[in-house]
Amino acid sequence: GIRVCTEVSTDEPLFTFDLQNAKLERVLQEITNTCTNYVWEYDKSADCLNIYPAENSKTSRVFQSLDFGNVNLIDFLKKDGHLKLDEQSLYFDPARGNLTWLKTPMTVQGEGLSTRQVLNRLCLQLPFKAHWQIRKTEAGARGKLILTFRRFW
Repeated sequence: GIRVCTEVSTDEPLFTFDLQNAKLERVLQEITNTCTNYVWEYDKSADCLNIYPAENSKTSRVFQSLDFGNVNLIDFLKKDGHLKLDEQSLYFDPARGNLTWLKTPMTVQGEGLSTRQVLNRLCLQLPFKAHWQIRKTEAGARGKLILTFRRFW
């Protein structure tokens, strides 16, 4: 299956609809028709589909140049880490359970990569098949935007 990563900036359900036997193109069309303030893009190099807010996306920050080799994942994601999540008002939540995967050595190189594209590339290097998700923790202005990595089969 294709990796789908989402950034949801609201505490309301992003979309709900019932499509049976629909192709991916039809699902994406329905998403953008239903939630006109969201867009999608396919990151071919990471084989990943991203759905995110059309305006004020926290993952749109572009890095002029990145060249990190053998850096532990947690060093990318901690508060003052390489992705500077704190500057984008994002918080990383490693979830529970066995967290040895946070010590997975990562390599990211490239120019003009967005935070979204970097997260896609990090997913490819995890020891399990994963996608990332940004979601709001609470309703209203008090809610924080939390970044998590989720396992999928």
